[in-house]
Amino acid sequence: MSRFFNIINIKEFISKKNMATNEELEKRIETLEKEVQHLKAVLQYQMRNKKK
Repeated sequence: MSRFFNIINIKEFISKKNMATNEELEKRIETLEKEVQHLKAVLQYQMRNKKK
């Protein structure tokens, strides 16, 4: 569940006045992509177990 709240913090991350370097942004994008994959897996697991 903590991954979900990390995604919510994107708004705060984007609104920061400091400009992030491309490297920092690329790292954050990679982290977010991993979080999305995790959430998709959780949803798939829940849907499969809901049918049983």
